[in-house]
Amino acid sequence: MSSNPSVLPQARFPDFSGLPALLVRSEKWLLAATVIFAAAMMWLAPRLPMVDLPQHAAQVALWRDLLLGQSNWTELVRINLATPYLIGYGLMLPLSFVFSMSVVTRILLTLAFLAFVWTCTALRRELGGDRRLDWLFVLPFFGYCWKWGFMTFLVASPMALLFLLLALRHARAPSAGRGMVLVLAGSLLLLSHGLMFLAALFLAGLLMLEQAWQHWPRGLVARFWPYITLSCILIGFRLATQQLPGAMVNDGFDYGGLWERPLTLLVDISDSNDHGLVPLSLLTLLALFAPLLLGLRFNTRPAVVLLAGLLAILLLAPSYAFQTGGLYYRFALLVPPFIVFAFRAPAKPVATRSLAAMAVVIITCWSILAIQASRIAAFAQESKGFETVLAAAKPGKRAWSISLNGASPAADNTNVYWQYAAWYQADKHGFSDYNFANFPNQVIRFRPGQETVMDSNPIEMLGQYSWHESYIKQFDYIFVRGTPDMVDTIKTMSPCRLDTASHDGEWFLLERAGCAKADQAG
Repeated sequence: MSSNPSVLPQARFPDFSGLPALLVRSEKWLLAATVIFAAAMMWLAPRLPMVDLPQHAAQVALWRDLLLGQSNWTELVRINLATPYLIGYGLMLPLSFVFSMSVVTRILLTLAFLAFVWTCTALRRELGGDRRLDWLFVLPFFGYCWKWGFMTFLVASPMALLFLLLALRHARAPSAGRGMVLVLAGSLLLLSHGLMFLAALFLAGLLMLEQAWQHWPRGLVARFWPYITLSCILIGFRLATQQLPGAMVNDGFDYGGLWERPLTLLVDISDSNDHGLVPLSLLTLLALFAPLLLGLRFNTRPAVVLLAGLLAILLLAPSYAFQTGGLYYRFALLVPPFIVFAFRAPAKPVATRSLAAMAVVIITCWSILAIQASRIAAFAQESKGFETVLAAAKPGKRAWSISLNGASPAADNTNVYWQYAAWYQADKHGFSDYNFANFPNQVIRFRPGQETVMDSNPIEMLGQYSWHESYIKQFDYIFVRGTPDMVDTIKTMSPCRLDTASHDGEWFLLERAGCAKADQAG
């Protein structure tokens, strides 16, 4: 071996120069895989644990049967196309000719989720937000709106985000073409969900005012006219629907306790139900601190204006108005995306801090999705008893649902079984009470004089309704979720004989065997 130092082999050290780019590419693929997994969660159970979802499926199934002339309920209900849910239901209708309603709901929710993530990402790009926070777009879809089954609201959410994207572009560079597209998008949003339309119109108006203030008075008319047009469309829609039978009325406002709102916000974002801050709320809180963990700074003014407008809705909107409950709660859906919009990346991010912070964000996101996925999978097993009694029920009958125990321990949802028997209407061309046809914003409405006084609260059902023969004989079946003692009580209260047609676990199918002649007479 030569002793000349100049020819000694050079020490070789690992080359980490390509590591940041490799990590960025890996993180992108991990995010894409996570989005796919979250979308696949919709398919872990044949029927999802969402409170109102069976009623929405039942509405579309009855709409399809009425259009085909295959419904036994034409004297009871009518089609109402003057509904702000028209787009969501209209997307489900053609699918219902090919797939079962349980599959239709999962298809639409899967597409709505993917569209929600995509529109969040597009709006984040437009606002100059930090791409690393896109992970937070995956989480809120499975929060309050998911738990309560506000399907049309979830379907309308990506349309609202797209509307805000178009509004921002129009506010920055107004033109006749952009204004017309904005009016069209707003009109479609109005037909998707009136409440989401109002919120999006308010937020878009703030964006317009923020830009108009900087360019005052140049371009004032060009920026304002789409919003004036949309306001006129809203007023016209309201006046037209007000003349219809059973129109929506203002039956008062309920604001609840304003001081509770910040405390319950995490519960509404994470779907923690009645178990307070453990465990989903704590994980969600950790995820929402991601901008601080990454050392981000506040974004440009439009993004901050959007967040301020959303917080105003969450703090000032009523909890109940115009026959609509859970009003402000549902806008927790937009909190994580709007927090993402409100921050931008630092000029010189610290690599080690970024890696550690992203590890926290990713692990937190995966943990939340794992909890939600386990709930859905467990619910699939827990709800099998309903499938047994549903299979035993003959099609085309009228059913009453009495869910004396609406709670699902598997789904961690205290109300999910309240309206679960509406799947009978969705799957078997029947009609179920309690029924969403009572509400003026539904595509299927009771005909005047045919409205039912049924309440969705099962405890009140047994106490406030008189069990007269003329009432009970309307129903062929009663779906009951409860204990055998509760079923015996119902049989005792009924003036018509009720036989147990099927039973599995907590689910009972009672068939009216008495009062047959009276039933035939009318």
